[in-house]
Amino acid sequence: MGSPSLVESQAPKELIFLKNRSKALSRPGTRLRTVSHIFWICLAAICAYEIVILAQVVRLRRRNPDMTAFIDLRRQEVTSRGGSFHPAIIWVPYDSISPQLRSTIVNQEDPQFWRHPGFDARAIWRATKVDWKAGRLLQGGSTIDQQLAKNLFLSPAKNPLRKVQEIIVALEMEKFLSKRRIMEIYLNVIEWGDGIYGIEAASQHYFGKSANLLDAEQAAYLTAIVPGPRGQFNPVEYPERVATRAKVIMEDLRRGGH
Repeated sequence: MGSPSLVESQAPKELIFLKNRSKALSRPGTRLRTVSHIFWICLAAICAYEIVILAQVVRLRRRNPDMTAFIDLRRQEVTSRGGSFHPAIIWVPYDSISPQLRSTIVNQEDPQFWRHPGFDARAIWRATKVDWKAGRLLQGGSTIDQQLAKNLFLSPAKNPLRKVQEIIVALEMEKFLSKRRIMEIYLNVIEWGDGIYGIEAASQHYFGKSANLLDAEQAAYLTAIVPGPRGQFNPVEYPERVATRAKVIMEDLRRGGH
């Protein structure tokens, strides 16, 4: 008989190697080291991500953002369908925004804005109870800081981890940015309709005037759009709904003595 082929002679050795490797991995110490390595790799990745976000937050002290996560996501949606995306963005400083608009936004979106540290624990608790009863995420209890964090760096996804990241970034913004600067950035990057970003572009689009000239009713109308500019409060698809909410906002302001 002839000698066994090279493949036949190697096969048992490979099987022995795989069996030995399987036994090694099944040992408690080996499994523990593997889990430990995975943990430290994940921790390093998370730390690197947080450092990148923190650096971007610090940079906002002197530099206006020229892109946000939400704008980029919208760009991807449009271009994936073969369209072209040209968002209307006109940056204006804080003092060039109508005080009526600023106060109305705070009154409706985050009444504790000037006092809280970036998140409102009571609002989050109330939203959590509503979500628990509904069995799904309906409300977030997000402050203006958290909304801005989401717009700048995160995604529209609704999940607890995203909410925790919102709070982390909100705390960082409160540490390195003034309340005035946070409000300025917020009003210049949030969406007010399809492709309309920032209060100046919104003011020009809906009223043909600069943001510093908005009166109380116009401020209420624009504030009514904020919770769902391309959804339930899209002024193109639901003009009556937006008008009704604007009237409710005006009534709230009058009752509050604003």
